[in-house]
Amino acid sequence: LVIFAVVDSLGVTSADTRAIRAEVVQWAQTQGIRIAALNLSVTHSHSALDTQGVATESIYRILTASFKNLLDIGENDPRLANANAFKQSYLATTVEAVKEAVLDLRPGDLYYAQVDGSDYIKDKRGLIAPEDIPPIASLKFVPADGSEGIYMADISCHPTSFSASHGLLSSDYIYYMEQRIQEKTGYNFLFIQGASGQLSRMGLNVDEEQLPEEERLGATTRYSGRVFADLILAADDGSMEKLEPVLNAKYTEYTFTPENDILVLAVKAGLVNNAVYTTDDSMKPVILMEEGYVELGGRVGFGIVPVELYPEVFYGSEIIGDLSWDGTAWEYDAMTAMAPEGVDLYAMPLSNDSLGYCVLDNNYAFFGHIIGDEIADEVLSLGEHTASTVVTHFAELMEQCK
Repeated sequence: LVIFAVVDSLGVTSADTRAIRAEVVQWAQTQGIRIAALNLSVTHSHSALDTQGVATESIYRILTASFKNLLDIGENDPRLANANAFKQSYLATTVEAVKEAVLDLRPGDLYYAQVDGSDYIKDKRGLIAPEDIPPIASLKFVPADGSEGIYMADISCHPTSFSASHGLLSSDYIYYMEQRIQEKTGYNFLFIQGASGQLSRMGLNVDEEQLPEEERLGATTRYSGRVFADLILAADDGSMEKLEPVLNAKYTEYTFTPENDILVLAVKAGLVNNAVYTTDDSMKPVILMEEGYVELGGRVGFGIVPVELYPEVFYGSEIIGDLSWDGTAWEYDAMTAMAPEGVDLYAMPLSNDSLGYCVLDNNYAFFGHIIGDEIADEVLSLGEHTASTVVTHFAELMEQCK
């Protein structure tokens, strides 16, 4: 089995992924079930509960973390009681959800369509033209016994109607996508966050002043979810392509030396629960990177990476023109061009780990978001050579697949 699980969170780390995998594999062995791979990705909703530690009381934790670690009193901090309880609940719930899905396996047919969502998605930087907005992958599984099936969509659009600073918890428009799909079809829904970068909603704002007070909060979010759901359902017009029952999956693992000392310090201080290691021949910190490729029916592929991919890394630098922070050229092929002939490749970023932004090497600029509107904030990035490293190893993986 190859399992796809999605957590409603900003990001999950490899530490959590491996803990969940260990529980699932141990259980599967008692059931006589062989798990080939378990992929854990996230909705990336900025208003969901934070399972990683990136967006939780940052100032308080930065000021106190080093002191607490030095005195070894961090684990006894009463403020962590609820956080630890939530963490254990989230891990246990994810494991149980995976078990439930495995035990509910049914034969059936899988269908695929490519959907144009460019009328409702924009690049906040104004760099990617509408015709270059990544397409939506829509998959539909129809059980042979006529029971409820599932829609799966890979959408390159941030679910950020609510921001992390809003102070409210929300699954954002994804919740309303699922609600709409269930209302209209009775099917379940699985959301995959694509290569979003700075891609966000467009033309989906509701005039909340015209609504009753109790309907104003979240009105835009509800509307966005319904629009995206209707796009997915409209593709199911009888023309969806039926996929052959073929499933291929392959993974690679390597170490990467972070170039961002702030991120390494945050990990060492316990601000986030990403894992950092040292190699035998060097005391420099390294992070374990995992990439994968999953192919369905010889037609649909997913590039599985642990970083938050910018569209230009995945689909090619041409979609942002000649923009370059350091004046050099990007010399790497688009990841989509590495797929076997006839396969439509989509991104599945922030999978099995959450290691920050992945922008083109020549557009990496530390604190760039502060001094230039067209450059992303790289404080939450492994460093300047993240993209070239990810792309190089993905290319090697794809050569093995071929």
